[in-house]
Amino acid sequence: MTKREISIVGVALLVVALGVGIALLGRNGGGSREPVGGLPGEGAPPAATSAAPVGYAAEIPRGATLSVPEAEAPAAPGVEEKLRMFTIAMNEDGFTPKTITVNRGDVVNVTVYAEDGGYDFSVPYLGLYQSVPRGERKKVSFGANQAGTFAFGCRDRCPAVGKISGSFIVLP
Repeated sequence: MTKREISIVGVALLVVALGVGIALLGRNGGGSREPVGGLPGEGAPPAATSAAPVGYAAEIPRGATLSVPEAEAPAAPGVEEKLRMFTIAMNEDGFTPKTITVNRGDVVNVTVYAEDGGYDFSVPYLGLYQSVPRGERKKVSFGANQAGTFAFGCRDRCPAVGKISGSFIVLP
């Protein structure tokens, strides 16, 4: 292996370890969800307790197919699950892409960037929140350990409330 290949494998393993850690934090049995994915002090406040989970639906849209990642690697040696890496752009027109579809068990690494102003990126059900100043890139990672549709959106720093939203679809 070349030094470059060794570096790529090292970074991939680091991202997988981070994703597994985040997935384990998310498996707290429905108790309070601690915010992850942001800088210290940038966590989302715990969601209000309600009968229906905020930002999650068990339904999977008919015809949903896997999104093509920018890069992917095995999540661990000898497993089918993948580390899938995506980039989401934010601007006043919304998110691009608006939907990302992965398989259950995958580790998802998303780089979000703000093109024309300051925004934030939130996945309420997973407790993910990241403030993204104009022109900057931030990363969030999570383990896709539950099939369904998870809403993401701009929570606090949005040009139009409700306009900027999207979803992660996790296939069974």
